[in-house]
Amino acid sequence: MANEIAIRRPRATDAAAWHRLWQALVATGPEPCSADAPAEVWRRVLTPGDAMGLWLAVDGEDRPVGFVLSVVFPYSWSTHPVCYLLDLYVAPEQRGQRLGQRLIEHLAAEGRAAGWLKLMWMTQHDNVAAQRLYDRIATRSTLVRYDMMLSDH
Repeated sequence: MANEIAIRRPRATDAAAWHRLWQALVATGPEPCSADAPAEVWRRVLTPGDAMGLWLAVDGEDRPVGFVLSVVFPYSWSTHPVCYLLDLYVAPEQRGQRLGQRLIEHLAAEGRAAGWLKLMWMTQHDNVAAQRLYDRIATRSTLVRYDMMLSDH
C-alpha cells in the first residue's frame, strides 16, 4: 500500500534491488544504455557531494520499489542551480498509487530546501500515462529537445 511507502536515500545494501529496477527501466527506454553505466550511476549516488542524486521508494519491509534519479547543476539564467530529473521508475506492481508523484514531490521538497530554481524533466512523446501525471503537477514546456551524439557508449 502507498501509505507503507517511505522515501529515502540509497544504502550500499540496496545495490541489487536498485539494479533490478534500473534494468526494468532500461528495458522500456527509448535508447540503448551502455553496459557500464549502471555501475557508474550507483557509484556516484553513493558518493557524498556528487551532483547526481537518488531517492528510493521502499515498501513496509524496506525493499526498493521505485526511484527518482537526478542531477543538480548551475543555470546560466539564474544564480540558483536547477535540477534535472534524469529517471523516474516505479515497479509495475506498485503503480496506480501515485508513487511517481510522491517521488517527484519529494525531490521538489529537497530542491526547495536547497534553493534550486526549478526541477525539470522530459518524457517520450507517446508516454501518455507519464504525461497525465506530469500535466497534473507541473507546467509543460514549449522547448523541443535535439540530440547530437558525440561518441558511442
